[in-house]
Amino acid sequence: MTRSRGRGAWRRCVLTGIASVTVAVGMVFGSTGVAQADVLDDLAEQYAIGTSGGQLSKLLKVSLKLRAMGYKPSQKYLDQLTAAMEYRPNQNPLIEALKNTIAYQAKIKAQMDVLQAAQSQQSAGGAAMGAGQMPSGGNAGGMTAGGTQAGAVVPAAPAQ
Repeated sequence: MTRSRGRGAWRRCVLTGIASVTVAVGMVFGSTGVAQADVLDDLAEQYAIGTSGGQLSKLLKVSLKLRAMGYKPSQKYLDQLTAAMEYRPNQNPLIEALKNTIAYQAKIKAQMDVLQAAQSQQSAGGAAMGAGQMPSGGNAGGMTAGGTQAGAVVPAAPAQ
């Protein structure tokens, strides 16, 4: 009985250690995702003004829409946005930073669209071509058992 308790305690310690490491790693790598959301979301709270917003509001909506589609800005562009926020009330640096961020997001979207189109074309092309299928009639390349083309006229062997 004592032995099984020792084994159970050992297992509990190992599982607790693994869980602790997992939580720590998640906190380290998960913090960058929160930082990305914070900058754009902070701007959205401050500048999103219905449908009749100004240039900054419209650019922000485009960037947020691209982010929602999965095209997240890199840390470089998020840092530019953060730095541009320090120049307020002048909105020109923030507008330029948003334009750069949207250009980057659009570039990533275009690259993904091209990649997806190539992959779908490749998978569709392979099925349409009938890769690995035998030609009709079961003859590979239209050859007969004697090694001649099916339907081809073979001259008779010259008489000697």
